[in-house]
Amino acid sequence: MNGRYQGPGGGFRGLGFTPGTPQNPFLQVLYFLVGGLLLIGAVLMGAVILAFVFGFVLIFGIVFWIRLWWLRRKFERSGDDGGQGQGPRSGKTIEVEYTVVEERKPRESED
Repeated sequence: MNGRYQGPGGGFRGLGFTPGTPQNPFLQVLYFLVGGLLLIGAVLMGAVILAFVFGFVLIFGIVFWIRLWWLRRKFERSGDDGGQGQGPRSGKTIEVEYTVVEERKPRESED
């Protein structure tokens, strides 16, 4: 063997074919342009994917921040009752019926 690629079954004998960079200048320019286009396409595809990831993180962060703000607001409005919403400022009204059994007379102060 003379170090040249023979191909499957010993083809390309005497043609001087070697894999790698072509010897034709036109093909070299064509390979360079195709490689450049592939590189530009890969960079643009990576930028699009990165934009999607940043967008997802941004939207998730905004939703998380709004949820925290909403919970803090709810907790502050509920007062100091452990966040159960049963305090005097809870906004709930209870309607009841009652019967007065005995009225008390007001005490007179003995000062």
